[in-house]
Amino acid sequence: MCSQLDNITRGIIQGSGLGPTLYIITKNDLKTLSAINLINKYADDVDLLVPEHSDVDTVVEFEHIKNWTNEKK
Repeated sequence: MCSQLDNITRGIIQGSGLGPTLYIITKNDLKTLSAINLINKYADDVDLLVPEHSDVDTVVEFEHIKNWTNEKK
């Protein structure tokens, strides 16, 4: 199975000095709504960890992350 082609409308030149700086800035402002929920970030991967007994559930935290990504484009 092959992926469909799509136009890239955003990005930064690979190897530029600005790329890592922008990544650090944007990744550091992604935080969970609850202090007991965790976000693990590595490169372009994000893992959300929500304990069974949390004051903010998985669905709400995931919506928060989706909204963050839409705002940051």
